Amino acid sequence: MVFFINDTKVRITEKIIALTKEYDIVLKNVKHAEPDHLEGKVLIVGTHKNVINEFVDIIEGNPLKKLKSITFIVSDKADTFNAVKSHFKLVKAAGGIVEKGNKILLIHRLGVWDLPKGKLDKGETIPQCALREVEEETGVKVKMKNKVCDSYHTYVRNKKRNLKKTYWYTMQCVDDKKMKAQAEENIDDVRWCSRIEVEELMKDSYESLKRVLKKYYKSKL
Repeated sequence: MVFFINDTKVRITEKIIALTKEYDIVLKNVKHAEPDHLEGKVLIVGTHKNVINEFVDIIEGNPLKKLKSITFIVSDKADTFNAVKSHFKLVKAAGGIVEKGNKILLIHRLGVWDLPKGKLDKGETIPQCALREVEEETGVKVKMKNKVCDSYHTYVRNKKRNLKKTYWYTMQCVDDKKMKAQAEENIDDVRWCSRIEVEELMKDSYESLKRVLKKYYKSKL
């Protein structure tokens, strides 16, 4: 299970990971979370879920620029993730990776290159949400193809902690003659991009989206 806090990758797993040079810091049986431990790639083995929530609070509340990722090895990842989720309001959203030939559709929102997506409206299904949001934000008519993956990231709005789960789908462009950025959603550009262009433009984008695109391109092999 992977989610992102302040663009930092947090992984909860039951798999025994070899303690290799992949990690900069390895901690075992931590009884209390401290920000001093959070630098580079961190691996934590055998910690109680309450302590994991302490780490989540620290990461959420501090600009830990030196922390690249943190991995927790636990006995029950579903139970642990549910304990983390209980501290957040779950928000559901959906979006799409739209294909046209060998290119995909990117949007530019609030100074960052992004993928079209948005929150679920009352009464609609997840696929309906994905199609609606893509068409509203880009002006491109699309049709659904297949599911890629889900992503999770946290954010705070109006002093409330939210965990957004986004469902991602591949889609096919049907008609892009009316392609236009949706200014009401702070989008100022919509662009068809080759893989090389995507990799260049996404360098300064969100880590969660980079992971989604990595899974998408892997599925095309």
